[in-house]
Amino acid sequence: CDPYTNPRGHIPLCMSENKLIIELLGVRLLQIETASRAFSDSSVYCYNNTLGLPGAREALAYFLAKHFLYPERTNMTFGDALSYIRPELVCYGAGASSLISHLALCLAERGDA
Repeated sequence: CDPYTNPRGHIPLCMSENKLIIELLGVRLLQIETASRAFSDSSVYCYNNTLGLPGAREALAYFLAKHFLYPERTNMTFGDALSYIRPELVCYGAGASSLISHLALCLAERGDA
């Protein structure tokens, strides 16, 4: 992503597995209200956009804007955050293979093999 040589490039923000919080996540995910919210939308049971579910991309855009782009703004609304980081430009993957694929798509130029 360079403003002169590759102005349409993207910057991937990759995430890896964190085994230090597995127990904390397990406790949280097993709560009834968390499970009902997370799995109430039938789209989570099917293959979907390789960039990630739209709702999760919006939530990630909000998180990035609030905690990394403007951490000093404690009253940032969801709409404000989405005006700073557009969810359609955010993607996430479930594992190293999908993230490496996303990374290759971001870095490769047309015609690269």
